[in-house]
Amino acid sequence: DQCMDEVHYSHENGKNTITLRKELKARFNMQIKVNDFENDICVIEIVSENLDAKNIQEFKDKVLDILENKLFVIFDMSHLCFVDSSGLGAILSCLRQLQSQGGNLKLSGMSRPVQALFELVRMHRIFDIFPNNEQARASYV
Repeated sequence: DQCMDEVHYSHENGKNTITLRKELKARFNMQIKVNDFENDICVIEIVSENLDAKNIQEFKDKVLDILENKLFVIFDMSHLCFVDSSGLGAILSCLRQLQSQGGNLKLSGMSRPVQALFELVRMHRIFDIFPNNEQARASYV
């Protein structure tokens, strides 16, 4: 990644001018990877560093449709470094949706800061949290 997309120097009327231009790309390009396994288990990998107010609508748009056809879901959160209250709320909404369909949501691969947040707000009492996908999958069987 380069620092600037364009650098322009001009000298007019005894003045030096440097113009720097950088195109800002939207960072709301969250990728969601879905892996289906036997016994109706689905692992949804959230490929983003943040799950916060800036990208929560994109998360909801992508994930809630996927959950309509699933029962036993694991959110792989290993890429997430930060989750804010809107992210917590969205994950809780996913759990509620799955439970209303007779399913469940488990979480795996949390970074220490994200796990600390879940513990701080007592969400670790609501969710089953596992260190990795394999252990989370084994808990469904």
